[in-house]
Amino acid sequence: VGGKLVVLTEGGELVLVEPNPAAYTEIARYQALAGTSWNHPAFSNGRIYARSNTQIVALDVAAAVAPLPELRLSVEPMTDWGRLKFRVITTDNSPLTAQEVSRVELQLAPPPSTGAPNWQPVDVTFSATDGALYVELPSPADSTFVRVTERRLP
Repeated sequence: VGGKLVVLTEGGELVLVEPNPAAYTEIARYQALAGTSWNHPAFSNGRIYARSNTQIVALDVAAAVAPLPELRLSVEPMTDWGRLKFRVITTDNSPLTAQEVSRVELQLAPPPSTGAPNWQPVDVTFSATDGALYVELPSPADSTFVRVTERRLP
């Protein structure tokens, strides 16, 4: 994983080892499980999964991701009157790339009768061009509020 060996000992310790045929170089050791572990750990999407005869764990080992700068949403002119094109940029003018697409969420809400709007995420696919993100949607029939937020990742 990432050029290192992740080893699960029989006693439930996860050990991170530098792969070096000349010398054993242990980088880190963590007691992850109780019981007896005879299974190999698995790694997926920034998590290590391991189990023993009495427990199972999923350890988040992904690198921390800095929050996005504040996002700004605008509507772009279109020739198709039945659709709206939204443009997302950052307030500090830092560019948004295809890597940020999965971190941005478009939400819609009907006008609230009382209290705060009931925001619902919309399943859309943004495209990244010239430092901004773009998405097209059908024009809503009624007055609908639209906002863009940073998606909360699990």
